[in-house]
Amino acid sequence: MNMRRLAVVPSGSAIAFASVAIVSLALPAYAQFKFKQVPAERPHESGESVTPAYEGWWQNSDGTYNLLFGYFNRNTKETFDIPIGPNNHVELSGATPGATPGEPDQGQPTHFLTRRQKGVFTVTVPKDFGEKKITWTLTSNGRTLSVPGHLGAAWIINPMSEVGIGNTPPTISFDERGPSVQGPQPLIVECTAKAGAPLSFTIFAADDDKSIGIAAMRVALEVAVKAQGGTVPPGVAPHAAGGGGDDAVATPELVAAATAAGFDAQTVAMFKGGPSVRLTWQKYRGTGEVIFDNPQPEVEQVPGGTIPIKNVFNGKSTAIVTFPTPGEYVLRVVANDSSGPDGGDFMCCWTNAEVRVKVE
Repeated sequence: MNMRRLAVVPSGSAIAFASVAIVSLALPAYAQFKFKQVPAERPHESGESVTPAYEGWWQNSDGTYNLLFGYFNRNTKETFDIPIGPNNHVELSGATPGATPGEPDQGQPTHFLTRRQKGVFTVTVPKDFGEKKITWTLTSNGRTLSVPGHLGAAWIINPMSEVGIGNTPPTISFDERGPSVQGPQPLIVECTAKAGAPLSFTIFAADDDKSIGIAAMRVALEVAVKAQGGTVPPGVAPHAAGGGGDDAVATPELVAAATAAGFDAQTVAMFKGGPSVRLTWQKYRGTGEVIFDNPQPEVEQVPGGTIPIKNVFNGKSTAIVTFPTPGEYVLRVVANDSSGPDGGDFMCCWTNAEVRVKVE
């Protein structure tokens, strides 16, 4: 693989679903109302559109700002390839024509996966951006939808740190001695490949192994054990968040306590933390098919590892990708920590990387 390392560059909230229960109350005749239940729309396999989403913004140390975007493909099976142009473009409003950024290509995806994809790309704007807006417009299945990105105070996010426990995104690198990245702004690398020939990528990952989700789940399990009449061994509760690897939630002592309280193994397993780092490979751009040997290859722990930085967890992972058709492609790599996608809806802590591949 011929890979050229590049610097970290800009490539460019959450949609929440909830059920609401309405409790009927006895009201006087003059104050009675009729409530009509609106049925939830069933997901469609195809035929629906893609909605661009604005996630929020945060400021860089040099005073510039990052505007973060994602999308929601309302279909459960239909994906889209929408090239940069009239049906997929970014515009700068509130500034003189031709101002930067103002090009239609701001690193947004042209291949759209199904369902909600958060924190996909960022657009970096100058420190004097003020009240201007960046608008992303998509047309799919005959419907045009736009979303503005701006510096509204209500849209401040902090994807680089979860302030509650100090959880931070994983750090990843494609090279033992190469540059690394942490957070949504991607590290971008370039390489060449032969059509039909498998291409191998190795990623090195490090993480602080903290997760507010893990801490909350552990407390829930401890409470459940006590409610069941069991006792939590001394020193097991309370437990500090993170830093526990595969047993970050259910330590061997707590598993034994849960079992003694009558919980089955499957129930206890639900409270175990996810992997310290999980990598997900996706097609991001390119009109041809991309075949992943495993889109979520295991990240194997490297005890005592120091690449790309020394942290509580260090590991590495290898992915194999095949491109049947020549062309230019971009692959997106998402690194999540044990708090899960989007940090369990805290808009922290995940890391993006992109691989630009020229297939001959």
